[in-house]
Amino acid sequence: MNLVFFVSNNFDALTTVLVLVMSIILFIKNTIAPELTGLLCVAIFIATGVLSPEKALSGFGSPSLITLMGLFAVSSAL
Repeated sequence: MNLVFFVSNNFDALTTVLVLVMSIILFIKNTIAPELTGLLCVAIFIATGVLSPEKALSGFGSPSLITLMGLFAVSSAL
């Protein structure tokens, strides 16, 4: 009964630690592409309610990220 109380009070923290461990394993094993690993982590956070969709996706509109995506596109074309 103590474990149920602990998990219910710390659900967000427990979810974050589990996703962090899972992402580290997936990054090291390289079983799926790193881009998909990152998007999978964001999707898990949105699905479990740890992050709201607005907060989770707010970083994709920053000018620095758009510049980096453009740089990756140009470098891959070369």
